[in-house]
Amino acid sequence: IHKGVCNPETCDCVTTRGVCEKFCSCSLFCESLYTGCKCYPNECTEKCPCFENYRECDPDICRNCTSCKNTRIFRGDSKKVALGKANICDSFGLYALEDIEEGEYICDYKGEILNKDETERRSIFNDQLGLNYLFQLSNNSDIDAYRVGNEMRYVNHSAFGFQNCNARTMFVRSGNRVALFASRKISKLEELFFDYQIKVNVNWLSKYNRM
Repeated sequence: IHKGVCNPETCDCVTTRGVCEKFCSCSLFCESLYTGCKCYPNECTEKCPCFENYRECDPDICRNCTSCKNTRIFRGDSKKVALGKANICDSFGLYALEDIEEGEYICDYKGEILNKDETERRSIFNDQLGLNYLFQLSNNSDIDAYRVGNEMRYVNHSAFGFQNCNARTMFVRSGNRVALFASRKISKLEELFFDYQIKVNVNWLSKYNRM
């Protein structure tokens, strides 16, 4: 976000995100201004330019996206899910209560927004507890669902071909959200898994070695 005329060489929006947003005060003719997609109604799929660029469609700037498939995070149009006994550990897992097609939005990750210093402090504490609900939101912030969160924190880890979901950080209207999407067709009552993408050895992750 910036005030005044945009200079692509010095604009913080361009250097950090690659584009200017609708709430910047640059000209409508700014070459860096993101202008949304031009998909036909109800045709915003995984091939939509917004989705390919990890963004939800924005009806303010997209041509036909008042209620398209790529606005479900903002609209809270999540799938029906429920907690149950996990198949891979002595804890909870999250199960689909309806059939979910490949590519469909399931739910998003909610919690406290932390800066990196607080994330580092809590990581040490969480590793001692054997619990970790931290999720990277951006280069400067993370989400912690340990105290305040929703059902997505119960989706368990799998990195060996059993995962049926993937998590994407999506830009929604004015900020980032972490959302879960089906990576293949998911049947009703099937447990949900995704790869946590953790590259270091941590003690609490060992209980997931079966998956």
